[in-house]
Amino acid sequence: MRCCRKWFLLLAAALAVVSLDRGGAAWADDKNPDGSPIPRTTMSHSDSVLSVAYSPDGKTLASASMDKTIKLWDAATGKELTTFDSTRKRGSWFRAVFSMAFSPDGKLLASVNNDWTIRLWDVQAGKEQAMLLAHTPPAFGRSVAFSPDGKTLAYSGTDKTIELWDLATAKEKSTLQRHAAVALPVQSVAFGPDGKTLASAGADNTIELWDLATGKETVTLQGHTDEVLCMAYTPDGKMLASGCRDKTIKLWDLTTGKEAVTFTGHAGGVGCVAFSPDGKTLASASADNTIKLWDVATGKEKAALQWQSQGCTSVAFSPDGKTLAAGGGKTIRLWDVPTEK
Repeated sequence: MRCCRKWFLLLAAALAVVSLDRGGAAWADDKNPDGSPIPRTTMSHSDSVLSVAYSPDGKTLASASMDKTIKLWDAATGKELTTFDSTRKRGSWFRAVFSMAFSPDGKLLASVNNDWTIRLWDVQAGKEQAMLLAHTPPAFGRSVAFSPDGKTLAYSGTDKTIELWDLATAKEKSTLQRHAAVALPVQSVAFGPDGKTLASAGADNTIELWDLATGKETVTLQGHTDEVLCMAYTPDGKMLASGCRDKTIKLWDLTTGKEAVTFTGHAGGVGCVAFSPDGKTLASASADNTIKLWDVATGKEKAALQWQSQGCTSVAFSPDGKTLAAGGGKTIRLWDVPTEK
């Protein structure tokens, strides 16, 4: 799960469905006294949750938090399995975990702290395997992603660069320089499913596509009117979704480099997007206190999930597409996704 700009930080939330069935199947029948559906499972941190991600086999859910920890949970039961403590003192800095990603084989978890480090965690052993010193101060990390073959790690931060790390040697092998007039944050990075292309989204309102064989920018996707906060490829790699502070989500046709669809309906910036494994549904999380589910084929909203106070920071579908995980405030909540009619 590769999700997202965490610019709406201190959050407290409980999730409720405000639109249950817009042409698809209904969500959970069990209700709280106020009419909101009861999530199948709820877990928590001691501070705001900034990211959630499923392991490739779907058995483990990871959550990263402002409390400086990453927790691993049994995705079926919600039982806490392991806690990774990312605390490290660099000068007077003790920082949160902003972003994380599982390796394709599920053996490693990479995390980004704003103490200018990348941490690699051994999932089975439950301990830190390596720490990579990435951007130099005052720049710090925003996003991290594994290549599909698991050999390369992409890392972006608050300057306009993207670092590519060779995981076999734990050495930085190249740096991609975004074409911005000033050093603006690169909020999100994502590898294409074929591993040949990297997408980067930034505060210059654009998305750039990079040829990893040459290290050259091949396409700049333009159309957003504010900072692009997050991205996700469709499973087949033919399209890319981008969420923006301008309150829209755009779906880009990567064959033509043109905008295919614009999803509108959020009243705040969109900080996270995630596709279902079959590519038919897009989930988006916004600072307007909602998660929306969209029909990718029609561009229509299928359902809206309402946070009762402030916005959700992260969403992720399980690999089998049967569960939706969401994180925000101090909680992580899981819902069974209804089968489409």
